[in-house]
Amino acid sequence: MRILFLILTCLLFAFSPTSVRQETADLVFKNGNIYTVNEHQPRAEAIAIKGDRIIFVGSNSDAQKYAGKNTRVVDLHGNTVVPGLTDSHHHLSGVGFAR
Repeated sequence: MRILFLILTCLLFAFSPTSVRQETADLVFKNGNIYTVNEHQPRAEAIAIKGDRIIFVGSNSDAQKYAGKNTRVVDLHGNTVVPGLTDSHHHLSGVGFAR
């Protein structure tokens, strides 16, 4: 009985999937100089985005795992990407005339 249990356990592990299916991104930026604002990983080469969320930041080769057949891949050609920063100053007359 014990041997049968051991054989069934081995068969279960032998036929179970070994890799977890990777989430597919809508957009992948690669070959970039990405400033992450993370002291443990201050720079990266690629970003993967799904919807309005960043799902991966890291190397080009790892980001490729997120690219599916409907994923738009943008080559940054070494250009720099920074977090969404906005300019907080306004010219009062310009804002007033625009309104």
